[in-house]
Amino acid sequence: MGTERVLIGLDIGNTNLKAIAFTPSGDVIASTSLSTREVKGATVHIPPLHLEMLIDPVLLLNAIQTLIGDLSANLERIATHASVRAIAVTGMGGPMVALDQQNVPVYPVISLWPIDVQETVLADRDKEFYEVTGYHPHNSPFATVAWLAQHDPSRFRRVTQILPVVSYVTQALSGVAVCDPSLASGTGIWDQGSGHWAREIISAAAVSPDCFPPVTSAGTLIGPLRSSVASRTGLSETTLVAVGGHDYLCAAGALGITKPGTMLNMLGTYEILATPHRSAPVVQPSDVDLIDDTHVYPKMRALMFQVIGGGHLEWLRHMLTGGLDEPASLRQWHQILARSAQIRDEDMANLVFAPFLFGRFFPERCIHPHGALLGLSERHGPEHVARAMIDALSYVSMEAVKTLEAIQGEDITKIIVTGGGTQNALWVQRKADFLQTPLLVPYVTDTSALGAALAAGIAVGVYTDWDQAARTLAIPWAEIAPGPPVDRQYLDQFIRWDDVSPNACAHTVDLSRRIAQEITTQAHTRHMPATGA
Repeated sequence: MGTERVLIGLDIGNTNLKAIAFTPSGDVIASTSLSTREVKGATVHIPPLHLEMLIDPVLLLNAIQTLIGDLSANLERIATHASVRAIAVTGMGGPMVALDQQNVPVYPVISLWPIDVQETVLADRDKEFYEVTGYHPHNSPFATVAWLAQHDPSRFRRVTQILPVVSYVTQALSGVAVCDPSLASGTGIWDQGSGHWAREIISAAAVSPDCFPPVTSAGTLIGPLRSSVASRTGLSETTLVAVGGHDYLCAAGALGITKPGTMLNMLGTYEILATPHRSAPVVQPSDVDLIDDTHVYPKMRALMFQVIGGGHLEWLRHMLTGGLDEPASLRQWHQILARSAQIRDEDMANLVFAPFLFGRFFPERCIHPHGALLGLSERHGPEHVARAMIDALSYVSMEAVKTLEAIQGEDITKIIVTGGGTQNALWVQRKADFLQTPLLVPYVTDTSALGAALAAGIAVGVYTDWDQAARTLAIPWAEIAPGPPVDRQYLDQFIRWDDVSPNACAHTVDLSRRIAQEITTQAHTRHMPATGA
């Protein structure tokens, strides 16, 4: 490897924490990971709110430094002459850490806690809030901050700094509090139009706007690694720290998803469908829960829907393989999927899975779980149930893609699928079948960490910008061609899940029916009354 320059991307994920060392061409040299469960030991009790197993900020920093130390040791062992040039952090965009004057966390990591937005000053500001931030209050992590300021005032008064969790880790590495616009956007309190914190709304919630950090572009150089961190991790004090960004947008930057007409589809516990757009106001449909974020790519934004994807499949795997250890469970699951791939659409007549075990996120958020398996008979086996779930997830993805096309008024012609869910070949194939669009799958799983590493490389001059960085990567790709179009009669049966959802939000069900009717009656929807686009 000689004197290969190494770039490190840290990924603070909801499922795993990862530290990965990349070459400038995108090859992974070494990696370490830890389940995020290991840092979920915090509790918050503010009647009537009581939450457990929240991320403990102190445990998080300790875990990150341990991960970096293990990565550094691995690099010394397998790449003696490699030189770590720079490091940047990516991860969940919404969660925040509230600190006091001594930089001690006042709360566990703050995210979308199940608070009642109607009990905050944001209750009657939905339209204004969305027009400014690109988030509805019920989707904005800042709503939790506003709730804490109102319902836990004595403790909240100790708060002097509020950082996105990625910025909290970056500050621990560099000693500097800073974030990029994509992370600021993810907090749900960033003014998308003017490019600064939404100070008026923040102040109205009895929170000081000065609590939030300075904002600069992803890929900006911060400075050297703190000597105490270098000593503990084994990295050189000459290692430089750069500004990273929101995880899915770092992935989009790495994969070149930076222009309108392209889409990132990340398959994990959550499924993300995001498409870039120019930094100009977008007319927001009055109903759907569409998030408008700032991209890591300069002068671009991103429209994003989020649903529960792999979380449903993991639930089903454990249900169907209960009692087996993990290796045996995975083997049996793969056998079930292999049989599922052989099933014809006509063999699935009347069998429908409603993928709402965790509530709904599309077309709008409905927190009430109302999953269901309809049309089950004695002729069905585990492979039919698995196929029903995969097809249901693919159908929801199709609805989301067609809705985004209608809102933007142009076709999405390039879809890149990434994330751990790409290992489920049947899921990716059925997604292509429903969309009737070829899907591009890069042979790299940790695209968010790769994007953070590219940001680090931009900061130290390894790359000139995001475009040049993406062109430098030597990542192989696969193209998944769609099979025959899904039968119209088969498509029609999915909407049956809205006929048996007694706990669903009535408006969500009505909106879902209207979107389904539009999509199943038109090949390419250009006008969708359901969304007002």
